[in-house]
Amino acid sequence: MGDGTARRLLDPRSADLGFANRFSNTVLDLPGDRAVRTAGRCGGISAVVLDHRTADLPVPRWDARLFAPAHVPPDGHLLADAVLTRQLDSFATPSAVRFLTWSALPDADLGPVAGVRRRTRHELDRAVEMLDAGRPVVLGLVTARSPVRAGDNHQVVAYGHLRRHGRTVLLLADSNSPGHEVELDETPHGWQASNGARWRGFFVHRWAPHPPPPVPTPSRRPTRRVDGPVGLLHVTSGRALRAGTIRSGRSPHRTDPGTPDAAVLDVRITAGDRWRVDPAPDGGPVRVRHAATGRALVAGTGGRVRLHADAPPSWRLEVEGGGPWREGDRVRLVDDGSGRALGTARPRRLVPVPVRHPGRLAPHLVDARSPDAWWTVAELA
Repeated sequence: MGDGTARRLLDPRSADLGFANRFSNTVLDLPGDRAVRTAGRCGGISAVVLDHRTADLPVPRWDARLFAPAHVPPDGHLLADAVLTRQLDSFATPSAVRFLTWSALPDADLGPVAGVRRRTRHELDRAVEMLDAGRPVVLGLVTARSPVRAGDNHQVVAYGHLRRHGRTVLLLADSNSPGHEVELDETPHGWQASNGARWRGFFVHRWAPHPPPPVPTPSRRPTRRVDGPVGLLHVTSGRALRAGTIRSGRSPHRTDPGTPDAAVLDVRITAGDRWRVDPAPDGGPVRVRHAATGRALVAGTGGRVRLHADAPPSWRLEVEGGGPWREGDRVRLVDDGSGRALGTARPRRLVPVPVRHPGRLAPHLVDARSPDAWWTVAELA
């Protein structure tokens, strides 16, 4: 391969989740509203991207603006939980111990002990061989000089390489710089990344694909005005609003066994899961109807939400920042009678745990000022 000729296995613009790696992980809650926290889920993001590539599925992308001010999905969101699960997986592999052992090694060789610099050159050959075989590589990037600082190390996806001035330059998808191609080039002082970071060295980190869990995706046309039925996604849980039935008990709104009488928040969404928001001619409350059945959302007793065949307009549509409703906006649906908004409570966990099979949630009314009151438009096939 000549100088400047690059081989790429991924497009970096489609190899990210839509937001930068700004996660804060609560490892343990402590008394006095304190907690033990760690930063980042780079390994989880890298694995989720490659899981979708292996399964030939588009990577779910949620724009960071939807999660303002944190700019990452909260725990309990489908994508945050998928990333956390794969982050924990990334430390349950034999190569993960190198994040510790390499942090204790010197840069140069020390007697018979190979230093980080020489070990990295061996790993570079491995990475290039795998890339030439058509396999993207997860790299463990090392910056720490003590095992107690191993949390400063990093994981990225190498998806290509090129030659420049006789040196091999790796092309990276780095969760700290989403959507951008990052070059990693050797210098006399270490490995310099084009996004400003400098690393002591790197190793090929073991990765095995997992079937990606279902994660609905927001609209890919964020500037388009909403002018018809749309899918609706609950922003802080990542789940889709769907029509369902109550399997147990009796519902006063039920007319026959096949008629939907309840709204649910599901991990899947189909083209039939569209909702029509009927505009009010005088700017008053709107009616929110399931497009396929015509049944409308109503707020019941105890903040529960049901579907009814004949319901008056009872919701106020509030677009963040005002103006016309566009598909990339955050919106609230506020019950005109109570002043509370359509939403749900996300699962809360005391410690990070893998979430292999996330389930449905029940929508109900929440404080209209809560982050759990935000919705956005879904991407539908």
